Amino acid sequence: MTSTEILTRLLAAQGRAPRQGQLDATEIIDGGAQHVALQAPTGVGKSALAIATAVAAGGGTIAIHSNGLIAQ
Repeated sequence: MTSTEILTRLLAAQGRAPRQGQLDATEIIDGGAQHVALQAPTGVGKSALAIATAVAAGGGTIAIHSNGLIAQ
């Protein structure tokens, strides 16, 4: 499965649909990008995108710079 398909299923299970920016990113990832770095504002859906990408790749590492949302 591609990261686009996994992202769509992951969000559908939550009653949501992928955002256009997420779909744009999965196109690049599914196109063969070996390494991906994403900088985007809060609420874009980076976590769902990262999980879908890691699942599609059969595993991966997700690194974050801060945990500001945890404090909220």
